[in-house]
Parts: sequence; structure tokens; C-alpha cells
Amino acid sequence: MTSRITTSFFLLLVVSVALFSCKKDKDDSKPRKELIVGSWQLKSQIENPAVIDYDDDGVKDVDATKGTPSCYLDNIYIFSADGKLSEDEGGTKCDPDDAQVSEFSVWALSPDETKLLVAGNALDIKEITSTTMILSYTDTEDGTAYTGTVTYTRK
Repeated sequence: MTSRITTSFFLLLVVSVALFSCKKDKDDSKPRKELIVGSWQLKSQIENPAVIDYDDDGVKDVDATKGTPSCYLDNIYIFSADGKLSEDEGGTKCDPDDAQVSEFSVWALSPDETKLLVAGNALDIKEITSTTMILSYTDTEDGTAYTGTVTYTRK
């Protein structure tokens, strides 16, 4: 059950399609796969326009992390060079019986390396450096299309 919740939460955080940033950076010379491999923690998830009331206060939220338990927000996502995606529960576990680290999916880059493919979803890579990964996706809620932008920081 926790594995399904974890997978659902991660997929909520990162869902569909991506372009690599035009911004020049000292990391531009590194292969994108090398930049992705490692440990990442969610910094923010913004959805525009706001279409979902995440914290159940009656107001639709741009910040998709509103109402998310802190036990999920401290999780670390580990992208292995062999394409495995694992999750470290961080300092607080939602369920004390959960393993500290568990593998829950696989990842890959699209052939043109502009998309991060996770569990069948293609996420646009907006920016990737040695410290920051910004992904975007598009989705529809109740007939309204929106764009999500998810920012991770390297741990």
C-alpha cells in the first residue's frame, strides 16, 4: 500500500514532457545522464493555473505541496546509473514500518535527452545542473489544462 502511495505521490510531483534549458551553465558540458544520477529532494511544485485544492481549504492552490504531510516532503529520490529509481524516507517516515530506502520505479532519458522518462511518464527537462533539476508537465483537471513545474535540489 505504501509503495502505491509513494509511486502515486512521486507521479503527482512529476508527470509529463520537457525541453532542455537554453541557459548556459558550467555543467552544460556534462552528459545529462551524469547530471541526473544521484540524490534529489523536492523543493517546490507549482501548477499554473491553480486547478486543485490540495489543502482542502476551499481555495485552489498553485503550490501543489500544500496539504502534503511533511513525512513525504523530506523524502530523497535516488536516480541510479543503472536506471533504477529509489526513495529514501528521509528523517520522518509516514509509516515507521516502511524500509528506509526502497526501489519503486525505473527512469531513462528520451533519445534526444530532453525528457526524463519515469514510470511511463515523460517529463520535460527545463533545467539540469549539478545542484538543481527543474521538470515540467502538462495535465488536465476537470477540463482545465495546467502546467506543473517541479524543482528538485541535489542532496
